[in-house]
Amino acid sequence: MTFLKATAAAVTLAACAGAASAKTVTLEASADGLFGEDNLSQFVTRELEGSTSSIYAGAFHFTDGLQDFIAFCIEPHVSLDLDSPFETGTNPLSEDTMVLVDQLYAVGYEGALDSASAAAAFQVALWEIIAETDVGLDVNDGNHVILAPSSVADDANLLLAGLANAGPSGFTFTTLVHDGQDQITISPIPLPAGILGLLTALAGLGALKRRRATAG
Repeated sequence: MTFLKATAAAVTLAACAGAASAKTVTLEASADGLFGEDNLSQFVTRELEGSTSSIYAGAFHFTDGLQDFIAFCIEPHVSLDLDSPFETGTNPLSEDTMVLVDQLYAVGYEGALDSASAAAAFQVALWEIIAETDVGLDVNDGNHVILAPSSVADDANLLLAGLANAGPSGFTFTTLVHDGQDQITISPIPLPAGILGLLTALAGLGALKRRRATAG
């Protein structure tokens, strides 16, 4: 859980940056398992466009061979496939959808990493934003319905109800796209060199003051 919170905090501090260049990445489940050491997932039963299925909803814990990161599914119609590489640099979601996704991350991402039920509710809310075309955002109605457990549906609807008052998340999003289930993640962005130089200088001044205080 410490790793998950640290990741969210690092991304929150990344104020601005350009889009990442496109690349191909191969993903695997992290050493802690597909949903992390805390198993941040829950079995849910849903009806999607008239078809009922029972699936795991939660926060995927992937590694690309260099780092571990959290991702959520943005293609609810497709099963997860880690046998083929993912592509970054394109986003299959529309601008209007991304506005809602950003708002969802603003109101719910950090809390989504607190428990299996919270992670499932966040994923369900994300699916609702992406898949619902018939009615408003409500996982109890329309062409994307969560049938069980009711607690996950209720928590997802609370997140969706909070979108209207949500500001920008401040996160930077990367989508991972291929023939299987597409994913979305957030990642920290390097600060510009000038800001890094300023931070280094401030750190040096702080160290100098501490040495002078010690000498005195």
